[in-house]
Parts: sequence; C-alpha cells; structure tokens
Amino acid sequence: MHGRRPCRSAEAIMRNPLDLLPAITAQTRKELARVPVPYVAAAAATGWKPRSNSEGQMRAMGGNGTLFAIVDRLAASTSAVRWDLYRTPPPGRKPQPFEELPTVPNHLALDIWRKPNPFFTRQEFVETFQQHYDLVGEAWWVVARNPQFKAIPLELWPVSPARMVPVPDPDRFLAGYVYNSPGGEEVPLGLDEVIQLRRPNPWDPYRGIGPVQTIVATLQGVALSEEWNRNFFLNSAEPGGIIEVPTRLNDGEFNELRDRWNEQHRGVSAAHRVAILEHGQWKDRTVSQRDMQFVELREVSDRIIRGAYGMSKFAVGDLDDVNRAVAEAAKAWFAEQMTVPRCERIKEALNEKFLPLFGPTGEGVHFDYESPAVADRESDDRERTSKAEAYKTLVEARVDPEDAAQVVGLPPMRTVKPPEPAAEPEPAQQPEPEPETGDADGDEPDEPDEKEEPGDAPAALALRVTRPAAKTSENLDPDDLPDVSPLRAAWEKALAALLKLWEKISAAQKKSLVRQVREAAESGDLTALTRLVVPTEDATNTLADAMSALADLAAEQTAAEAADQDVDITPVAPAGSALSDTAAVTTDLMASDLATSAAREAMRVGAGTAPADDVADAVREHLDGLSDAQLRERLGGALHRAQHDARMGTWRQAEQDGAGGYEVAYYASEKNDTSRCGPCGEIDGTFLGNTIADADREYPTGGYLRCEGRDRCRGQVVAIWRPGQVNQ
Repeated sequence: MHGRRPCRSAEAIMRNPLDLLPAITAQTRKELARVPVPYVAAAAATGWKPRSNSEGQMRAMGGNGTLFAIVDRLAASTSAVRWDLYRTPPPGRKPQPFEELPTVPNHLALDIWRKPNPFFTRQEFVETFQQHYDLVGEAWWVVARNPQFKAIPLELWPVSPARMVPVPDPDRFLAGYVYNSPGGEEVPLGLDEVIQLRRPNPWDPYRGIGPVQTIVATLQGVALSEEWNRNFFLNSAEPGGIIEVPTRLNDGEFNELRDRWNEQHRGVSAAHRVAILEHGQWKDRTVSQRDMQFVELREVSDRIIRGAYGMSKFAVGDLDDVNRAVAEAAKAWFAEQMTVPRCERIKEALNEKFLPLFGPTGEGVHFDYESPAVADRESDDRERTSKAEAYKTLVEARVDPEDAAQVVGLPPMRTVKPPEPAAEPEPAQQPEPEPETGDADGDEPDEPDEKEEPGDAPAALALRVTRPAAKTSENLDPDDLPDVSPLRAAWEKALAALLKLWEKISAAQKKSLVRQVREAAESGDLTALTRLVVPTEDATNTLADAMSALADLAAEQTAAEAADQDVDITPVAPAGSALSDTAAVTTDLMASDLATSAAREAMRVGAGTAPADDVADAVREHLDGLSDAQLRERLGGALHRAQHDARMGTWRQAEQDGAGGYEVAYYASEKNDTSRCGPCGEIDGTFLGNTIADADREYPTGGYLRCEGRDRCRGQVVAIWRPGQVNQ
C-alpha cells in the first residue's frame, strides 16, 4: 500500500513468526511505522489549511460572560495543580499500595516545566494553553532550543491554534507542522518541535474539537439580542413605529416633518416628550422588551452553554438554592470530573512527548500531579470499614495478615500475638507469701521477699514481652530507654573523618567534570553533556571502608547495651558485600547529581556559543561553590545505615542463639535525631514488637520510615531484655 517496503517476505514470516520479536525495539517500531490506511490524499500533504473559525472561537470568550466564567474557572483550577517529577519503578515491578515513589529534585525537564520561558510562569503557561484547549479543543506547545544545537530543549511556548497547521503524510500520518506568523511568514516545524494536546475530533484526525463549535448559534443569538437591547435604549428607550398622514406629502413637507421629529424626539435625553403631529397619526409597529422575554432568553442560553461544557450552576458562581452539603458535593464533583481529566491529558503529554526529548536522561522518571480531588469522608469511612471487615474475615480464615492487608488494599500493619493461656492465671499466683500473724518471739511478721530481676534493669523490664498488652500501654517514656548517645558520638566522629578524606575525592571528580565540559564545548556536541562520567571507584572504596569500621563499632556497642542488662550476646557486623553495595549505590547517585549540576551550569552559561574556556571556568566556579549540605546528608545516611545494619544483625543472631533464655522487646528511640519532625516525635518511645521483623517495618534501613527529613533521620531501634523464653 502506497509503495511500502516490506521488512521481510511473507513466506519467512509465516515460516517463523516469532523470530522477529527480539529485533523489534521502540526505535525500530518508530523507523518502520506506516499507517495501515491513508488518512489524507497525497496531494493534500502540502496543502492542508487551518480551520478559519478557530480565531472566532477564541474571541468568543471575551463576548459572553457565562462562557468567560466557565473557561476561566477551568483554566485557573488546572493551572493551580502542583506537579513533581518522580523516579519510575523498574520494568516489571508495580508500585505497592501506599508506596511513595522518590521525587527527582533536579532535572532540566522539571526546571523547564516550572519556568517554561523567561516571560511565562508555569501557572500562566498552563492557563494560556488550557484556555485554547477549552475553547477550540486544541493546545499547542512549541519547543525552543539552543540555535547552535537543537538536541536539548530549553523552553516551552504556548501558541494560538489558529496559527498552527499540521502537515499530514500519506505514509507516516504526520510529516510536521507549519506556523503562520502574524506577518504572513510560514515557519516549518518538526515533529520534535511541537507538542499538541487535543480533544479528538470525530471528523478530523489532525485537529481537535471544542464545546464552542457546538454552541455557535446560541452565542450569536445572545450577542444579537444584547445588541437589540442596547439599540433600544439608544433609540429613546421607546419602540419604533410609523407616522401615517392622510394625504401625500411633497418633498418639502416630508423633510420638514422628519427634521422636526428627529429634533424633538431622537436620543435618550428626549425620551417621553409629548409628540404633536400635524395631519399625522403615530402607530406602534414593534414588540416591547416584555414581549422579547430577555430574562428567559438569557437563562436558556446560559443553560445551553453550561450544558456544552458539562458545567454546573454552582461552578460558575450561581449560588441559588445552595446549602453546605450541595456546595461540598459540587466542589468534589468539579475537581474529579473537570480538573482531573485535564491534568491527566497534560500528564500524558509530559511523559509521552516531552520527556523523550531529553534522551537517556528522560528515562526512568515521570511527571505526576497532586490530585485536586476532594476526599469524600463519608465514603472513605465506609470503604475503610468494609476493608477492615474483609481483613478480619481473611485473618480469621488463617490467611497471613500481611497477605490479607495487601488483598483488601490496606497498608502493612503490625500484628501482636494473641494472649497465651498460661499467662492468664498470673494474678491469682501473686499472693504466694501470705503474711504471718507473728513469730514465736512476738516480733512483727517479716515482709515477703520480692523476686529480684538480674542486673540493674529499668522498670520497663517488668513488661511481659511475650504477651504484649495494648500498644498504647506498652509505649515507654523515651528517657527510660537505653542510652544511645554513644552511637551519635561514634557517628559524628566517623563522618568528620570521612569528610576529610572526601576532599581529595571531590576535587578529582570536579576536575574530571570540568575537563569533559570543556571538550563538549569545544566540539559543539552538547549531547555530550548528558553523558558526563564521574569516577566513583575511590569514592566507593573509601565509603565502604568507613561504613565497615563504624559497623564493627556499632555491633560492639549493641552487645554492650545488652551487657548493661546482664545479657550476653555476640557482636555481628554486616557482610562486607552488603556494605559495598550500599556504598556503590550511594556514590553513584552522588556522582549523577554532580554531573547533572555541571551540565546544567554549562547550558546556563551558553555552552555551544560561548568560548570553551569560559564555560569550563564557570562550571569549575559553580562546582567549587556548592554547599556540602547534600554531601553530609548522603554520607551521613550511609554511615547511619551501617550502624543500623550492625545492630539488627547482632540482635538477629541473638534471637537465633536464644540469648541465654532472655526475652526482648524493641522500641523506637529518636534521642539522636536533633531536629525532630512530627512523625519522629510521635514514634519516640513506641513499642515496635518482639522480633527483628517487627522493628524492620518502621526502621528498615536506618532512620524512621515516615520521617519527613528522610535521609537526615538519625533515629534508632533499641532493645530491652528480661529473663524468659526468647521468641523464635
């Protein structure tokens, strides 16, 4: 069809239809793409014309108050939504319920979206193209690039749909676009220079369709009726009519009658004067304003306009017969049915059309927005109750609690063991030593001896950790928990030593980046800025050594905490491979951030047009001026994780060994978190459970999982021991 070139013979494909699959990549699909049927005649490929009514549809917003209110409300609400860039889970892994994907704070695509160009803020940019979309059914973004090299997008500009012309292609569906400037110049644009958002048009696959097209007659009728009303007041505020005379007037008499009438009765200031007609009679020949029914006509037209947009009266400010319940329902409906679909269309354009323009740096990330939908509390309560009942049913049917929570859509929850039957009779055994009435020699009875716990254990050891009570009654005062200040002191000392070693590593990395930036600027290949390589071998080894040394010390400190409670456990440091993996990932992420920062600065100072030495000097100055806050956060987080892994490994081994018949209860301690956020303050002193798995749920890699400071959290897990059977 249309002279297409087959990839392989039909005979070969029939012989082995699956042997093509490994070779079919996204790039080959793009290169071999052909439309199965022609969407446009070959002659129309260069003669496609824009719709002549697009400009009129956009001007209609300024000519009708109801239409203006609807479009303005839609554009304003859509532009107010917050957006972020997130890391995409690896292929094949779906995000878990309630999982928060990590955000990407630094990315050129995110910078452009937040500030599309020097003259538009993000909100103005979104509001502009959203007006186009809701009036015409189309929105167009033109991508601006460096004039010397057009590989990397730098700006986004909204353009009028009336000036954009798609250029169809009979084979590839679309060849490009043409922008018709106000001066008559035709500017050709490539497929990678334009992003189109459109509401699909059922009769035109290249253009969109907007609500205004369906209400043109209504808008014209409203405009004409308002013009009639305006002329009514300009014309003496009286209806027109006819002056009849019984005889024929000659030209002089006719002109005299007309001039006298106009002089005395034309204009609002001459309204309601008594008319004196010689030989003439006035006859009213028009309908009155009451006959025109302007109020009813306006209500009908407003209803038609709102119907075209699916808009409620409340959404455009009509508050008749509205109570609080109706207002809240209307607000939720507007967000869910109006704002969210428009945000979804924008999100698809950002992820499927905008991010691919950044090559490899646009992979593994995606844009998403904070949903403006208002929560329905009653519905949420009903859903929560239903899920809880379903969860209870599954657990009672002996389904694993974690699996049950995942099935019904609840977040992971800690579960406690049911009370042990043998523990219930304890209160009846309390009065073992009955007080005696006296000794033979008449002395006062001796007080019964209290059973002493081994060692100088805190009062919290009185808890029977194999039979947990309600969670709230098991939480402790943080001051009653074991002292974790030695961990903080060791961490600070290790971090200070590591930062000193890092000065040499950082200097070598920056020197390498400056050299690569200079080479890219000299060659004019700006795409090389997306392939900057930062050496990380020395960094990984240095960090791994520091983590290993601190982990050994943390394991010994953990055993010392147990010894203070008369419990003998063996220090167990994490495996070297685990520490090396953590160090490698940490240093790779830091190197990526440093390379991105260098590339962005190179683009900012004009790489490709400015002298290479000037670009390199600017990048060197920029890198040298970077704060060490992020460096401290990343390295400090890695060291803290090494401490955490050592403590967990030591306790895990103690559980397996039995720890001399001692029981253990784990608690959260945020004493070392000097800048405590709200969630960390709430969990401080909280009972976590009786096993390492219980503690891992809240402290999986170091700090508290829900800490708002994320890597900056220095919270710890602590253990309290007492004699008894260790939980297996």
